[in-house]
Amino acid sequence: MNLEKITKALRSIAPLNLAEGWDNVGLLVEPSPPHQVKTIMLTNDLTEGVLKEAIDHKVGLIVSYHPPIFQPLKRLVWNNPKQRIVSLAIENRIAIYSPHTSCDAVENGVNDWLSKSLGQLHLSHPIKPRDGDDSFNFVITSGVGGDFHKSFHRCIARNYASAQIANGTCTLSCASSEVPKLMNVIAKNCVEMKDIRINATKAGRKPLDGMGRVCLLSENTTLEELLGRIKYHIRVPNLRVAVGEGKTLTSPLKSAALCAGSGASILGGMKSDLFLTGEMSHHEVLAATANGTSVVLCEHSNSERGYLRVLKDDMHKQLDDDSVEIILSKVDRDPLTVM
Repeated sequence: MNLEKITKALRSIAPLNLAEGWDNVGLLVEPSPPHQVKTIMLTNDLTEGVLKEAIDHKVGLIVSYHPPIFQPLKRLVWNNPKQRIVSLAIENRIAIYSPHTSCDAVENGVNDWLSKSLGQLHLSHPIKPRDGDDSFNFVITSGVGGDFHKSFHRCIARNYASAQIANGTCTLSCASSEVPKLMNVIAKNCVEMKDIRINATKAGRKPLDGMGRVCLLSENTTLEELLGRIKYHIRVPNLRVAVGEGKTLTSPLKSAALCAGSGASILGGMKSDLFLTGEMSHHEVLAATANGTSVVLCEHSNSERGYLRVLKDDMHKQLDDDSVEIILSKVDRDPLTVM
């Protein structure tokens, strides 16, 4: 298959205009055309080991989630590992494409994949939505009567002028950028998450793109239980965990904010019971736990790599051509191991 057709499919899956301005996404290395591709390899990081694996499999295109070319290159010399990778790729007529933060932001991308590690959710929404002015309509119903039923709806109404309460149901409209705040109000004032129902309807048909995700769990869950789910989903035996001040492993959690990779810049300032990301600095973790937020760190690429299985399926659907083989690197792994 022609390289141009494949890159068009990749742009359809994760439009490049969703990427952060500082990122380097798209086709990074292009062999002289025409370039026909029979085998595509997906990897989280393009290391020399992964490139050797690609050469051995006669790969024509490597889709590397992280861009192997990030800073501008002034030369291609053999004693520099990154430049050596580019030189070898060119010599072996291997194209390189990186989607990176376009896959982070796109609906059903990396962060939506990571959110599945939390189990059943009432609601998931971008922390920083691409189209913050988009309107959402909410119908929030409490299955518990009496004083809680009334006070819960009043708390929502106090924060949102558009809220209306009738027949045990609260309805309101708000902009996409305000949804994370609404989710915090719900989690803060709801005793048991299983006792409410949330129906969210988006005006228009634009996809729900944006960085990070804030999630409302479908029922109160302990950190201890979530750790098992996260390990199973991302396929790792160990996680780094910091428990929020005043909390324990068995304290109930109602909400989580997550961002694959290095998520502190997205998660900072969020009010949530849990932060889930790949890595955060020592002081960023301390700041979170001081606010009562527990932190789970998977290591950077472990929070992203599993998405490649989703990307592989999406590419098969887009290309719809059995003559093109798509494989996952068996060499690619996070450089850090918890011993």
